[in-house]
Amino acid sequence: MRVLYGLRLATGSVAAIQRRVSEALGAPVAEAERFVRRQIAQYVDETGWRECGQLKWLWVNATREVTTFEVLDGRGAAEAKQVISPAEGGIVTTDRYRSYDWLAARRRQVCSRTPEAGLPGDGRARRRECNHGAGAVETGQAPLQALAPGARR
Repeated sequence: MRVLYGLRLATGSVAAIQRRVSEALGAPVAEAERFVRRQIAQYVDETGWRECGQLKWLWVNATREVTTFEVLDGRGAAEAKQVISPAEGGIVTTDRYRSYDWLAARRRQVCSRTPEAGLPGDGRARRRECNHGAGAVETGQAPLQALAPGARR
């Protein structure tokens, strides 16, 4: 800071500024999280993240307009439900990890361009391209009548 801007800051001051900025951004971040959870297309993933020497998980929910990041203690379904709204109806693109198995087949699109991609399909899915251009995906096929009563093929 001193070299670039001529400012002198003690280490404790940097931490205090970070805390104040985090508090100031609390409401906009909460609104961004609500926004992404309501979108029709969401891309969710998690990756290991170290904080103070402890393993945490960095969760990402990306949409066309907004991307949110959240560091959580775990990688399970409970954490996935903090990032993805169980009550909304959008399509969520994920990898094959079991934390997302609670999503109904009609809401989940599985991106096969992951290390697990070599696994054969189970007959309940079909292949098509990811909307975001990352490669092939598998999506659950709910019967057409269940999604749109009265619809014809």
